[in-house]
Amino acid sequence: STLVQDSIAILDFRPLAPCVVTWGEEKNNNLVCGVFVGSADDSLLRFYEPKENRLLLRTDLPKEHFQIDTPIMATDFHSNGTRHILALAGQDGTIRIITWWCSGQQQQEQTFQDISSHTVIVDGPLVCIQIQEQQDKNQLQIVIGSLCGYVCRLKCTLPTSSSSPSPLEWQGPTMVV
Repeated sequence: STLVQDSIAILDFRPLAPCVVTWGEEKNNNLVCGVFVGSADDSLLRFYEPKENRLLLRTDLPKEHFQIDTPIMATDFHSNGTRHILALAGQDGTIRIITWWCSGQQQQEQTFQDISSHTVIVDGPLVCIQIQEQQDKNQLQIVIGSLCGYVCRLKCTLPTSSSSPSPLEWQGPTMVV
């Protein structure tokens, strides 16, 4: 199913930082789309996928990677086809970068595979996060902003082979402002 503008989900929490995501290939019938949603009531990140009749249903996420101990204030997503990265900014200054891999038929069998995560703590509360692909396409940068005016970044050089699920090596944080 695909996510449409008038899709609905029944929520029993106050939502924060929704992030609409899509990865995979529609032509091979392995397109995954959905919405990551944080909560003002707990530290759970939720993922909703479209099902029949415009309804979005919750998909369980592995807590060891997708849960942080603070409300999630901002999210961003980046995909290069096989490697997918979700960046989370927590109210207490926690930054969690989650990477997962899937390609081809794997996406039909299981949404999240070969998951790794990286956590960094900076001065919070965090209010924004953005993943940026650098011009040479072999580097990623994540820029994080704090309510107190603190801005930092994390950098990562991508492996030359994008077909093997190896954890990404993040450097930083380095202060921008």
